[in-house]
Amino acid sequence: MATRLTQKTAFTGNTAKEDLYMIVDESDNTGSADGTSKKITSEQVIQTTKVNITSSNFGAMDNTGVAGTFFELLPAPGTGLFYAILSVSINTLVTSPPNNNTNLYIGYDSTQISSFVLQSRRFNNNISSRSYNLAPLPQTFTGAHLGILDAKPLVVYANQNFNGNISADFYVTYRKCSI
Repeated sequence: MATRLTQKTAFTGNTAKEDLYMIVDESDNTGSADGTSKKITSEQVIQTTKVNITSSNFGAMDNTGVAGTFFELLPAPGTGLFYAILSVSINTLVTSPPNNNTNLYIGYDSTQISSFVLQSRRFNNNISSRSYNLAPLPQTFTGAHLGILDAKPLVVYANQNFNGNISADFYVTYRKCSI
């Protein structure tokens, strides 16, 4: 006899992006007249991923687009998919605050400072450790058509290298969507 879902042990904690959920696709009648059971990953619902950016990473971060000047927050989502970025929380650890008025960008093209998903002007300039919560603006211009975002990772970069000694944990909350 099969165990009903309501009889299963409750899950406690956070799901990992690879965790699977079972759904019933009511538009697909191949399994039954009521729909077909299918799997989705938890990141197709809503997912938060943590990425650490070190002090040496911040010191090498600029918008030239060459290797080592940007740092990947999320890998390219895959064919027919894109990320809907809901928010990015940044917790900084500062030994020596940067003071060179550097702007921080999150987007898909690390060579562009006019096309981005999120921006923080003068990021952590002359400021001790703190937390930031960034959300996309209503009319953010990513610089790319959705049809090509499936092959682009989400990256963090800056308009110049940061001075000072700063590291941070980036918490990216997103949903993976179909194009």
